Amino acid sequence: MLGNSNKKENECFFCNKKSVVNENRDALNKRENIYFQCESCGNINRINADTDSLNSCVKFNKLTHSKINNAKSFLSDVPEDKVFYAINGKILKNLEQAAEYIKRIDENVFRHHVNENKNDFHNWISHVIGDDDLAKKINKHKRSKAIYKTIKNRVDQLKKRVI
Repeated sequence: MLGNSNKKENECFFCNKKSVVNENRDALNKRENIYFQCESCGNINRINADTDSLNSCVKFNKLTHSKINNAKSFLSDVPEDKVFYAINGKILKNLEQAAEYIKRIDENVFRHHVNENKNDFHNWISHVIGDDDLAKKINKHKRSKAIYKTIKNRVDQLKKRVI
């Protein structure tokens, strides 16, 4: 360990050079994997939370960079002029808020936004958030519980991509 107990040196899987890693105590307590970017070669390495060993890695390339940027973008608040206005006055600024709102939505309010003729959540996620994969998935559902689970799963998946 280095001087600060939150920092640890790890060897890069790709170039075998040491990099200082900030340990995330919450991640360690939850037994989640820890990711670090090598200071020398720029590749992303993953430390397995269960074994505390470097057991796999991700080659940091344009595709990986693109996925991380998309995840950040999809999780971010939208501009004020692009927020989702629900019929009951609730304002949604991001996917996480949308998931929580749909989880607790009144059935009549939900039916106003999702019915045989339209799916306002699909439209907002596709045209404003820009997550076409998620939009396609929720467009298949007509029940609030299914749409909530689909959005919640996507948010959880995107959070794992953001380093």
